[in-house]
Amino acid sequence: MSESKQLKSVIRRTVAYWSILAVFTICLGAVSFAQAGVTPSFRGIGFMKDGGPTSHANGISGDGSTVIGSAWGPSGTEACTWTTADGFVGLGDLPGAGFSSTAYGASYDGSVVVGKSNYVSGWEEAFRWTAATGIASLGVLPGGYPSSVATDVSADGSVVTGFSNSDIYTYGANEAFRWTAGGMVGLGALGGDTSPMSEGHGISGDGSIVVGYSTSPFIEAFGWTAAEGMVGLGGLPSITSTTSQSEAISADGSTIVGQSTHFDGPEAFIWRRRDDGGGNMVGLGDLFGGSFHSHAFDVSGNGAVVVGDSWSASAFREPFVWDPIHGMRSLKGILVNDYGLDLTGWDLRTAFGVSDDGQTIVGTGVNPSGRPEGWIVTIAAPEFAIGYDYEVAGANFASVVLPEAGDDLFALFLWDGASFVFEQELAAGELFAFAAAGVSRFRILGIEENAFLDPDDPSTFAAAFTFTSGGTPDVTALGLVPEPSTVSLLMVITLAKLTSKRRTLRARK
Repeated sequence: MSESKQLKSVIRRTVAYWSILAVFTICLGAVSFAQAGVTPSFRGIGFMKDGGPTSHANGISGDGSTVIGSAWGPSGTEACTWTTADGFVGLGDLPGAGFSSTAYGASYDGSVVVGKSNYVSGWEEAFRWTAATGIASLGVLPGGYPSSVATDVSADGSVVTGFSNSDIYTYGANEAFRWTAGGMVGLGALGGDTSPMSEGHGISGDGSIVVGYSTSPFIEAFGWTAAEGMVGLGGLPSITSTTSQSEAISADGSTIVGQSTHFDGPEAFIWRRRDDGGGNMVGLGDLFGGSFHSHAFDVSGNGAVVVGDSWSASAFREPFVWDPIHGMRSLKGILVNDYGLDLTGWDLRTAFGVSDDGQTIVGTGVNPSGRPEGWIVTIAAPEFAIGYDYEVAGANFASVVLPEAGDDLFALFLWDGASFVFEQELAAGELFAFAAAGVSRFRILGIEENAFLDPDDPSTFAAAFTFTSGGTPDVTALGLVPEPSTVSLLMVITLAKLTSKRRTLRARK
């Protein structure tokens, strides 16, 4: 890649906007913060009109606007959507057999919903719903019992995954499928077992990647693409035979979550794709107390926030939220202890879905009246550093070496007494020596958000310094985070200005 192209990629992705989050003295550790513009909230979604006191929130649209699941309606259990503006909207069911339907997945804006419904065959069958078409069957794979379930749908609603009984095995077994306007196509199985089966449980935003689990010969999480077919993801280390299952994939296709057996018991996992196409499965632990058990059910659009449930000291399942900075935390603990919300009488049980921005979480629990009820929560999603400002007293910086993070390319800015001015691009591990007298301030930008660095803790970006002779250096760092939703745009860059070796970026207050 040319210097010009490298520079454009480093600057364009991170410095179109930024804000100073907090000031840290490196030796003193992190400072807590709250994300601006987010009002924490909790509410039960209630029940369907003219129905019974039961509702289930099985997921949420990527934009956080639409809860999907089921409720006890006038005719029986009915797939539904729920929004703040409209409340419950029943989606009906397929014709024939007893009335029953459930929704499991939605497109980014909630306009397309998928799930399962009883059908004229007497079996459950996958459906796809839009306001224009109503509820429509997606059919079944050939050769097996006439049964199928749709579990997830792409961001634009055009690609659906799930599983259908098929002739994958002599006596019939479930087989993962991928459905488009051209019809339903089976994805096969991993192989290595005399009773092959597979189930699709999640799909990437563009519909190109399906995740789920299959026999291999043990039950194993998989990822599927048209180019590579079905690929096993392995499992966490275990003293018994390892089993794993994928439940969801981030919209950007980078991160898969689910559950695997582990030494201590069933454990939620996260699997991240590496640049070489492979990936690593890592256990997320469990909540304190109770038997060791956790299960991840969904992940935000960039893979930063994972939700699910875990056994805890309450001896019941409890929803968790996990992110790379805070690890696994009790959702109820966040709401009650951090935000001071009143959840008296609620047993939240399980978190099934999270919006792409990681701020809206849904699940199903038991309400104060002892009835199953869906709920929706808004919390602040974690923010990740895109850069740091460094300043020293008692000496000057003589040189700096930057650590590996993201794509290992960064932009160095020097302070000219009035503003930060672009100096040059730096690569991880490259020694940069400042002018003979050194400098007292400089800025590093170009850290990718998906490096998931803690802006509260500069040690997560372990830059190495040398200093000019003089007094004892006292280094402070300022964490920089993107803030696209605010009007206080502190830095503006146009690609037209990226034509000279030295480029000036000016703060606009």
